[in-house]
Amino acid sequence: MQTEKLLKHIVGQNIDDAVNLDLRGYGISRILYSAARSRCKSPLCMNAAEQLKQKLESGGYVFILTGFVFLPHEKGELDGLTGSAMVARALIKAWGAKPVFVCEEKIVSAMKNVLRAAGIQPYDTIEEIEELPVAAAVLGFSSDPERAAQQTTELVSHKTPDVILSIEKPGRNWRGVYHMGGGTDVSYLAAKVDDLFLAYQHKRVPTVAIGDLGNEIGLGSIENEIRAYIPFGDQCQCKCGGGICVETCADHLITASTSDWGSYGLTAAIAFLEEDIDIMPDSALVKKVLECANQNDLIDGSGWVIPSIDGIGLEYNMLLIDVLRNCISYPIKTKEKYKQNFEQVIKQGSYKKLL
Repeated sequence: MQTEKLLKHIVGQNIDDAVNLDLRGYGISRILYSAARSRCKSPLCMNAAEQLKQKLESGGYVFILTGFVFLPHEKGELDGLTGSAMVARALIKAWGAKPVFVCEEKIVSAMKNVLRAAGIQPYDTIEEIEELPVAAAVLGFSSDPERAAQQTTELVSHKTPDVILSIEKPGRNWRGVYHMGGGTDVSYLAAKVDDLFLAYQHKRVPTVAIGDLGNEIGLGSIENEIRAYIPFGDQCQCKCGGGICVETCADHLITASTSDWGSYGLTAAIAFLEEDIDIMPDSALVKKVLECANQNDLIDGSGWVIPSIDGIGLEYNMLLIDVLRNCISYPIKTKEKYKQNFEQVIKQGSYKKLL
């Protein structure tokens, strides 16, 4: 039992370290991770995977809030949306979960095609996926506050999921304004899903949030650090003056250098818990999904129509997938071989507090 606990902790930390590698070097991912890790007290991706397993192991519905439409092109971003398809794939393969995507109306078609590229059949309604395997519903949500409020009421009265997962989904700040990372107001482009998130939270539905900056739903959980140390966290560049930090908090956070990387890390942790490497995508599938996203009018955060994530190229994203797969496959294969090593490390007492 102690061996399994130690192994899970070490693998979880390896996953977190990999997805928080700060290739751009400006330190934001380290700031966010330190704050979230201090709050959680255990590796973030593994913790989130365990929470999802607890709620979805026997099947069940997971609502996935995703999609970021940004300036100046008013196009949807790859980051978050493509990673969310990989998470849905993992949840279906691991536990037969029923994913329901909620995104901007203008990117519903793109979301469906990205899901197809990931091997998942998309449908328009929750009812259609109730009896179908390898399927997901995709619901468009309005950027108009009044219409979104109606949609929230309708959806909350219609279906209560087992868990809510928000991935790179812009959220409002305390003044009700939605921002890009650079502090620009994008409220007119953002689907108003915050109240949906909060309504289910009020019904005690567990919430998991993945973000990489602080302007994403759920990251209000580490508001103090975002306001103090993240550029524009406390003072944005629009007239609202409220900063990019969102007001919504989540029960469980994953922070990473990019939200897609956090999504990859989550799939790796799920695969480890189930001891099934195929739950995690391989690099060929990631390439296919990112290229499909470009073909469906989704663009990189850099503004280029390229299969990159926040300016980090396809080759590295494929490499990261390979690294994560090795992070979980080696321990699964060798834990019995190195059983004595585990026992000796535990005996020496360095991990006494953990165990």
